[in-house]
Amino acid sequence: MYCQRQICRVPQVLSQERSYQITCRIQYSQNEGRKLDKVWTTLWNKVNGHPNVQPLIQVYWTTETTSFLMPYYSKNIAQEIDDMFCKNKKDGFEKVKKWLREVLSAMEYLESKGLCHLKLMSRYIFIAKDGRAVVGGLSRLNLANKPMESWDHKLLSVYFPPEFHPLNSFDGKFFDRWAYGILACECLTYLALRDVVKSSKNWRKHVYPTMCYIMDENNFTGFIRSAFPWGEKITDNEAKLALNFVQGFLRKDPKKRISPSDAMQHKFLGQDDEIGTGPDDMWTNHTFSFNLCD
Repeated sequence: MYCQRQICRVPQVLSQERSYQITCRIQYSQNEGRKLDKVWTTLWNKVNGHPNVQPLIQVYWTTETTSFLMPYYSKNIAQEIDDMFCKNKKDGFEKVKKWLREVLSAMEYLESKGLCHLKLMSRYIFIAKDGRAVVGGLSRLNLANKPMESWDHKLLSVYFPPEFHPLNSFDGKFFDRWAYGILACECLTYLALRDVVKSSKNWRKHVYPTMCYIMDENNFTGFIRSAFPWGEKITDNEAKLALNFVQGFLRKDPKKRISPSDAMQHKFLGQDDEIGTGPDDMWTNHTFSFNLCD
C-alpha cells in the first residue's frame, strides 16, 4: 500500500546559481516512505534531460525529510489557454496543437523508459518561459511493466478510463493514454470535464453521457470553434481531424488506444497524413439523450 506522507511545498525560490526560479517539494517520511522516495528518485532520474519533462535538479536527504528541487513554472496549460482566450490571441489553436504534440513527446519518452505517469492532467502540464509544454507532477512515476493498483495513481476520478475499478489492477500505460485523450479534449474544447460532470461516482451514469455529448461531431465542432478567438476560421475538416485525433485515445479497449509515437504522426498535428479509424462504438451506439445544460 502507498504510504501516506506529509508534504510541504515551497512555491518558488530564486536560485543564485541558476537563471531560473526553482520550487522544492519537501516530504516528511521515514521507513517505508523513505524507501519510496528513493525509488521515485531513481525513476525520475531515468527521464531527466528530455525538454518536455520537468527535470529533477537535486535531492536533499535528512533524517526526517526528503527535499526535491525542480524548476518552477508559473502557469499550467489550462491557465495559458484561459489567458489566450481573454486576450483574444489569434494563434491559440496552433499553440495548443504544439503543446499537445510536446506532451506526446514526453509520454513517448516515458514509455521508452518503461515508465507511466499516472496523474496526467492539465494542472501538471506546465508552460515554460520559452513556450515549451513541460510534463510535471511526477510523484506517481511507476514502472509500466507491472500491474498498477488503485493507490498507485493520483488522477481525479472524472478522468478514469472506463475499465478502471478500485479493487482491480490496471495497465498504467493505457491508463495514461486515456488520460491524455481527456486532456486533449479539454484543451481543444475549453471544457474542463470536472466542471461539467456533476458527479463521477458512477462512470457510466455520470461521466459517460457527458463524454458522448462532447464527442458528437456537431457538438465537438461547435465547442472547438467557440473555444478559440477567431475560432470561426477553423474549417470543418480541421475540426474533424481534431476529433479523430482525440478519438484515437478514447477507446474502450485499452490495447486499441493509439500510442504516443503513432499519435505524433497524426495529420491533425501537421506531422504526417496518418488518420485514425474513427469513433469507438462506445461513442456512437448509445440510447440516451443528454444536454450539457441539464
